[in-house]
Amino acid sequence: MTEQAKWIEQSLAGDHQAFNRLVMAYEESVMRFLRARCVNEAMAEDVFQETLINAYRYLQNYQAQYAFSTWLFSIANNAMKRHYRQFTTLDQTQLDETVAASECQQLQRDNIWRLVRQVLSTEQGNLLWLYYFEGYNGREIAKIMERSIPWVKINLLRAKQKMKQALGAVDVVA
Repeated sequence: MTEQAKWIEQSLAGDHQAFNRLVMAYEESVMRFLRARCVNEAMAEDVFQETLINAYRYLQNYQAQYAFSTWLFSIANNAMKRHYRQFTTLDQTQLDETVAASECQQLQRDNIWRLVRQVLSTEQGNLLWLYYFEGYNGREIAKIMERSIPWVKINLLRAKQKMKQALGAVDVVA
């Protein structure tokens, strides 16, 4: 039995320290994932908190055949989707302020992920992040994003092609 499996078993038995060890093992990677996709740090933290609450609440539903990280990223991805759906309930002034704050942050972040967000859909950006930065394979990404493996492979290829074209256009301009 792996150390992680012991922590899960102990957490299910009510050991809060074991759950804290699980959280600490994945906190950095999940927060990195959320920061790259949320409009600001506060939203990323809110989504992370919701992720932890749901992971603790539904830990008994975790299936050991999958990596714990895959399950946790699925929860984070779903929590992020819920937060973005809440934007549709904001009035237009609040929405404009949120978008303006997001645009300011994007201008301050001088990296490839700004271009990813401009060129690709949210799902394609998430695919690239999970594949390149988190190191997940197609099967794990399909589980996290609740999509089929062929969908993941096709959209990963399309995302790579779009980025190649966008990066080529940047080189021509520069």
